[in-house]
Amino acid sequence: MKADIILEGDETRTVEVKERDGRYHVTLATPGEETLRELVAESDDRAGVASLRIGRQSYLVEVAEAEGRYTACIGSHCLECRIPTPRQRLRECFGGNLVSRKDSVETNMPGAVIEVFVEPGAQVAEGELIAIVEAMKIEDSIRAPRNATVAEVCVSAGDNVRAGQTIVTFEEEA
Repeated sequence: MKADIILEGDETRTVEVKERDGRYHVTLATPGEETLRELVAESDDRAGVASLRIGRQSYLVEVAEAEGRYTACIGSHCLECRIPTPRQRLRECFGGNLVSRKDSVETNMPGAVIEVFVEPGAQVAEGELIAIVEAMKIEDSIRAPRNATVAEVCVSAGDNVRAGQTIVTFEEEA
């Protein structure tokens, strides 16, 4: 299996996983560049835990998943990544132009609304932070897909939301 993942800070890596002899060989690379390193992972008896060998060193890794976002922790160091859906990849390929026609912004994952940064009538710029939704200690920053005027704010801080629920709507463009 081969997939592109996006790490914290929007850094993209290609991950390839091959099963051999009951172990998973994981190869990390930057798309279009050479392999960075190969890791060997074995499942542990506990769910969400694996043994990871990098060179001659072994580590115990805890992995959690929530709506396409993955967090891997080795000791106190954690790394979050996401695997974009085909729809998200298409949006990225077109530089966000597909999103620019949207008249609303929806949540990417279920969770609790931590904070809402806009109110009706507010002018927002493309990429501006609109709200933060949290699920299982993973925060999702909801951003404006285009320059627009907020017509309605559909949630409040503390609300529980489902994936795909509308956060704000925008006024129609003239």
